[in-house]
Amino acid sequence: MDVASSRYHSRKRTHESSSYHKSIEEDNNEKYLLFKNLLKSLDYLLDILQQRRFMSFYYLVESIIGEIKACRTNTKLSDSRSLYDAEKFIIAIERRLTNRINDEYHRASPHGINEQLQYKFDKTLDEIQHLLNSFKHYQSQINKHKRSRPIHRSLPIEDKPSIVHRSTTQQKTRIDNDDDQSSEASHSSIGDEVLMEVARHAYEQRPHHSK
Repeated sequence: MDVASSRYHSRKRTHESSSYHKSIEEDNNEKYLLFKNLLKSLDYLLDILQQRRFMSFYYLVESIIGEIKACRTNTKLSDSRSLYDAEKFIIAIERRLTNRINDEYHRASPHGINEQLQYKFDKTLDEIQHLLNSFKHYQSQINKHKRSRPIHRSLPIEDKPSIVHRSTTQQKTRIDNDDDQSSEASHSSIGDEVLMEVARHAYEQRPHHSK
């Protein structure tokens, strides 16, 4: 490989690597923005729980925040299966939080829970729904892209030209053979005429014997 070719391939690999890392960086930034409001809402909920000294609820939300951050890291927005798994996970988180707040309602009955806690919890549920709707949007974009992809179909193999070609070749071969045979017959006829002439000449020139 010459120097120019080596430099070209080196630049090509650098460009591909740069594009790959850029794509990862853009995906990470997009995921950060996508999960940002939910994580912020959970942080606010965490503060209220600490102030109200709902420590078991506090530890649950603290654990959920760590799990959601891991989900954000592992989710691929361009992969349908990954989005489906993330959606199932967030739905499970919503169920855990709802069950926990229902337990607080029963404990706080008949006076009910703190209004500020109720507001932060409702805000968290709203952000969960917003995130789930975003997952559906990405899923629809992936499906739309799949449907718009051109389908490459193999063209049928035409046998007729090859048959015609073989037939033509065979016909040409027969013609050539006929020409050869005709040529050989012509040569044979000429040869016979020459031999007949030589024989006739020899007969005329033979010595005559008197009787």
